[in-house]
Amino acid sequence: MGQSTGMTATIQKVLVAMSRRGAAAEGTRKLRQMVVGGAKLARNPAGLVKTLGEMSRIEELQAQEASTWLTPDALAQGEAGRFDSVDLRNWLVLAERAGVAAVPARPVLSLTEPELGSLLGDIDLHAHPRTARAADRISSALSSMPTAEVEAADPVDPADVYERCLSAMDDVPNGWMIRSHVCGSGDLKALACCGVAQDEAPEVRFSSDLEVGPGWVREGNRRRITFEDERTLNLYMHDTSVPLTFLARPWVRASHWYDASDPHREGTPLDVPGRWPAEWRAFVAGGKVTGVSIYYPHVDADDTRSIIAALEVRKLAQRIVDQAIADRQQARMMELAFLRSDPKKSALLDAAGMGDDDFACTLDFIETDDGIKLLEGGPPCSPFGGGHPCAFMGVTEFREIDGEEVEVISTEGIALHNGSGFAMRTPYGHDDVDAKIIGWDEAEARVEA
Repeated sequence: MGQSTGMTATIQKVLVAMSRRGAAAEGTRKLRQMVVGGAKLARNPAGLVKTLGEMSRIEELQAQEASTWLTPDALAQGEAGRFDSVDLRNWLVLAERAGVAAVPARPVLSLTEPELGSLLGDIDLHAHPRTARAADRISSALSSMPTAEVEAADPVDPADVYERCLSAMDDVPNGWMIRSHVCGSGDLKALACCGVAQDEAPEVRFSSDLEVGPGWVREGNRRRITFEDERTLNLYMHDTSVPLTFLARPWVRASHWYDASDPHREGTPLDVPGRWPAEWRAFVAGGKVTGVSIYYPHVDADDTRSIIAALEVRKLAQRIVDQAIADRQQARMMELAFLRSDPKKSALLDAAGMGDDDFACTLDFIETDDGIKLLEGGPPCSPFGGGHPCAFMGVTEFREIDGEEVEVISTEGIALHNGSGFAMRTPYGHDDVDAKIIGWDEAEARVEA
């Protein structure tokens, strides 16, 4: 099962175009919602003051939490403390200390928040009548409120910053990808998750002067880093106290692929078979690997070869976790840190092995010709979001919290397939679940048989 080269190129082009158009539309929608919502608040000065105060409090909590996080260099030195679970550099350090092979990455560009802002530019809220009226209403309300003096930032030359985005690609070999320290780009996700990724890095040509690669775009004769990626910006905004760092990585060839049909393309002109690399996600709660899932839920990994790989992923992930715990290092997720101020939510996190002192995360791996390697780490699959449950999506259990039965995602055992056809962005709240999950004992028995 597979696709012709011509069909693959066509699907890649359509997916990248749709991803970018969708991201732009979503950004516009959110901006309008924010401005119009602010205008409504401006009609009630007391409500506006209260909202601004709450925003300030959240910003202070965010800064306080981030100030406790170790840098990758501190982690490498074995210092004890907390670290950002979405920063790839931290996981690469932990993997190296644990003796676990990982796909390497090297920094090629770092942008401070002001530098990034200079590239993104200003948005003219008066370009649309509705947002113009809303902006004027907000400005009028804010003009009557006391303001604190803000120290002027050093001037930034956007032309100079833009040139750095170009020159950063000069020594990046062909066939490599670019991602930020917080995530891969939306273009990369659109290609990798839809069965059109190949042994080599996908590069989609739209014209003789425009080509899009994983994390970069070529305009004319030079490649530049896609600093404007919506997915990257959204995740970076969770902690802007550190620069946004872009990393270059080799495109690693998967040693095994799964042929399948993409349920998200069913019934569309792009409804053709695809192939997905053998990637796995390990789920960690309470310092233990509770489950392992095939990364792409709709592929069928219910075979002995895949079960052997899943068991190896469990072992490698536990080795990384054990190393971090031995060094008294703890992965943190900003959103969960906020939620712990709510007693009920905090109790549910404690019951899920994601309490304030627990080690919880997700770890992603890929099968390569040189063995299974760590791709990246991330936040845990919590009752309130974080890491996606992959083939565990829709699989739930009930836990009693303060006398109330609460339904949460279960990530126990090995998830080898989920044919439910759920959208990857809506993994919860489903009744009809078609998942193939086996326990650890059954997995060991099938391997030994």
